[in-house]
Amino acid sequence: MSLLAAWAPYFSSSERMRGRSYYEAGRVQPLPPQDGDLIRAQVQGQQTHTVTVHRLGGAATAHCTCPQFAEGSFCRHLWATLLAACHGVTPDRSE
Repeated sequence: MSLLAAWAPYFSSSERMRGRSYYEAGRVQPLPPQDGDLIRAQVQGQQTHTVTVHRLGGAATAHCTCPQFAEGSFCRHLWATLLAACHGVTPDRSE
């Protein structure tokens, strides 16, 4: 099962659509992973939010700095980041 298929049920269809529009507009800037990160990125919306996906034992857990995620819902920023990761968008290592 793909990463997107496994996580899709946790997102509303509107958040998936908004996340796709962010991804397609090039608003996802992958960052080099830090300790324990599988994925790390900044996503530009009205504000810039940092998204991380961490390894937690045999599973993964996600975090976004946006208010929606803080309220307990998976957000468009996370979906955009997952799309970027699944489509091979990688951090610019020249920085």
